[in-house]
Amino acid sequence: VAMLVAIGVFAIGELSRPEKPQYHAEALVVANELAVRVEALPKTAVAVFETAATSELLAELAGTGIEPDTLIPEIVRAEPVETTSVIEVDAIYSNPDLAALYANTGAEALKRELNRIGPGLGSFSVQTWARVPSEPIPKARRQLAIAAILAGAAFSLAAAALYARAGRK
Repeated sequence: VAMLVAIGVFAIGELSRPEKPQYHAEALVVANELAVRVEALPKTAVAVFETAATSELLAELAGTGIEPDTLIPEIVRAEPVETTSVIEVDAIYSNPDLAALYANTGAEALKRELNRIGPGLGSFSVQTWARVPSEPIPKARRQLAIAAILAGAAFSLAAAALYARAGRK
């Protein structure tokens, strides 16, 4: 019971805490030619994207002075579209202009690093550049996550109570 009260207090605090709006921008990198099976691309693209070299290139291209190790995956992520040769480069940030900038420079950095591997992988280009988002991400996502935490805690407590009750018989 004390645990449920503590989680409830946490949830109320989280829901009442003012939060900076977050903006989502997305750019698309596509394989013009692919020398490997399309099923191999997602794992390869994410592995290349998450290297220090890509993060450093992204920070250099962005020119905002942000530290490379704070960009990937905290702000910018590569999300391959399964069974296609498309990789979404998403950025979520509190400033809409910087969200678009980080998505675009992330796409450019990924394209350069994938092309640096050479013809053994394929040839890549940025298909769609991110636009500056006009609306923040709905707060409903955050509220849903907190509701899921509360539901999980309530379920865990109910299961523990049933287990304790069964143990007494």
